[in-house]
Amino acid sequence: MFVVGLLRVDTVRLLVRPRFYLAGLAISLVTALYLQTYAHTDYGLPPNACHATTQCLAETLMILLPLAAGIWAADLLALDRSTGFIVVLLSRSGSRAKYVLAKAVAMALVVAMGTGLVYALTFLVAAVRFPLWPATPADGASLFAGEVFRAHPLGYVLLRWALHALAATALAWTGLPASLYIRLPYAVSALPLGVCLAVSYLLVPVESAGPWAPLAMICMRAQTPLATVVAYWACLAVAALGLTLLLFRRHDCHDWGREVGA
Repeated sequence: MFVVGLLRVDTVRLLVRPRFYLAGLAISLVTALYLQTYAHTDYGLPPNACHATTQCLAETLMILLPLAAGIWAADLLALDRSTGFIVVLLSRSGSRAKYVLAKAVAMALVVAMGTGLVYALTFLVAAVRFPLWPATPADGASLFAGEVFRAHPLGYVLLRWALHALAATALAWTGLPASLYIRLPYAVSALPLGVCLAVSYLLVPVESAGPWAPLAMICMRAQTPLATVVAYWACLAVAALGLTLLLFRRHDCHDWGREVGA
């Protein structure tokens, strides 16, 4: 019951914050402006709302997603620590694992809703400007999951949204455990972007396309080497795993141990 209760409280707390909606609206506005450049593609497709949504968001979110992930949910733990509420929560739960689980699920839900908001707003704008899907079959189109697009164009949009939501959750998680040592919520919110930049620049020598190229796992550009994409997300996974382990090591949780009398 503790996990469910805390999950509900955290999710509502994040959703009522104005910056959740401001971030979504800002990204949607940038993407709507970028839609003005979408007239024809190199994919063998006539202009259509489904592909315009995924293509333009792939370009804008490649840069904005790490920032949005932090704005939406990466400061969950820092909020509790800055207010001192963490003392009450840990004393009631009796388990640090339950506390972290509730935070992780709340973060994933809010990030998924944030990316969903961006996709919905962008799709509405694209639907006003273009037909919903291609009027002719896209047999010659070279697309990520092209069979899905040809059979279910709207399902293709949902697939791309799910991948962006998953990537944003992974990026936001790098900020959540870092709250163990950083109390300022705004500093924690900037960590996913900082980590993304750091890892990207470390991989520049093996990827000539630029520092953001590894995020092509989200953008899904065929020209990005698979090894670069794997190395990028492996670095993020190692960083997140190391920080997460600190959450469960009592001797490393200096403030937590003193606050709950452990």
